[in-house]
Amino acid sequence: MHARQTTTPRGRISFFSFQDIITSITGILILITLILTLYLETPEETDALRNELNRVLMKLSDVKAEIQDKQDLLSVASNAVPSQLEQEIKTLQGKIEDQRGQSAQLTSRIEELKQRVSELEQSAGVRNLRLKLAGLQERLSSIQKTNSLLTNQIQLLENQMARTREECRRILQGTNSIWIVPEPDAFARDPVFVVVSSNGVVCQRFNRSETRQQAPAEKAAEFFANLLNGLNREKDYLVFYVKPSGILLFRDCRNAARDAGFAVGYDAATEEQELIFDNALSQ
Repeated sequence: MHARQTTTPRGRISFFSFQDIITSITGILILITLILTLYLETPEETDALRNELNRVLMKLSDVKAEIQDKQDLLSVASNAVPSQLEQEIKTLQGKIEDQRGQSAQLTSRIEELKQRVSELEQSAGVRNLRLKLAGLQERLSSIQKTNSLLTNQIQLLENQMARTREECRRILQGTNSIWIVPEPDAFARDPVFVVVSSNGVVCQRFNRSETRQQAPAEKAAEFFANLLNGLNREKDYLVFYVKPSGILLFRDCRNAARDAGFAVGYDAATEEQELIFDNALSQ
């Protein structure tokens, strides 16, 4: 399109911009009209929308009625549930009380069993055995200490005995002494040695110098009678060593011993012999 130009005495005037604006506005109006045409509804579509709306409203009414029914049920249930729950709570409380009673019974039973176990331990002597074991250990320790002391004492006595034996050997050189060591008796009796001479009576038990007794001839009979009274014929027997000067006194003493029921043995000895009833030199 060619714009016409008008020539004025002052210059030329152009209408091109005005025409363009009019053309643009017209196109826009046509476009809007077309767009609005797309949104126009037909009567069929309107009826369909109304029917759909009615169905939605009916459904909404049904939903409201259902909601009301459920609210009514909820109200009834809300009144019924507390009593049911209360009954269940009471039932549970009863069960809890039963469980507590059973727990108390079990606790009491456990205490009884513990007491029974303690009694069984005591009856079985476990505690006594422990006490005895402790006592035995203490006793063992004491015995070990005593044993050590006795070992030292034995060593000292053995040394002293060795010195005594050596001294006896030196003293007895050139003397007329006899050591008497008896044989074991078949009846396990102890010998009582009696030396009879004109000087009187001397008696002693074997290897017990502290039992040595003597009496002169004029008191020998009374002395010997008292000696027999202090002996036991079931445990003791008499062995006479007779020197020539004491034959008559020996007969009196032997007869008195036999009359008292004692076993009697005898042997001869010289006047010069010294009889020693000790086993110091027997080893």
